[in-house]
Amino acid sequence: GEFYYLQTGRSHTLNLQAGNYRDRFYLRRASEVVGRAQVGSSVRAFAFGGDLYIQAAENAQVTIYNTMGVALQHFAQVPGGGLRRLPIDFPLAGVYLVKVATASGTTEQRIWLDK
Repeated sequence: GEFYYLQTGRSHTLNLQAGNYRDRFYLRRASEVVGRAQVGSSVRAFAFGGDLYIQAAENAQVTIYNTMGVALQHFAQVPGGGLRRLPIDFPLAGVYLVKVATASGTTEQRIWLDK
């Protein structure tokens, strides 16, 4: 429930116990929380084994962004109706934003890629 304004020349210190903290921190830009699926969305995205998996009821366009907002990879036509494996071309593990656009709308979801 705490917000930190991140900018150049300013630092923040957190005292945490050792371990993995998935879903603990969120990057917020303007008034939107980046990386959470929209309420009521029928799209799911997750990474496993170095690949991205998308589950959508309809055809989709998928774009993967790094934390700086740079598009790293785009899939123009992902068929809907089931779980689809999308191979990721970049070799770095980390947190990425997946944007899935369908005829019904756009969903953004944060994923952890562990290569």
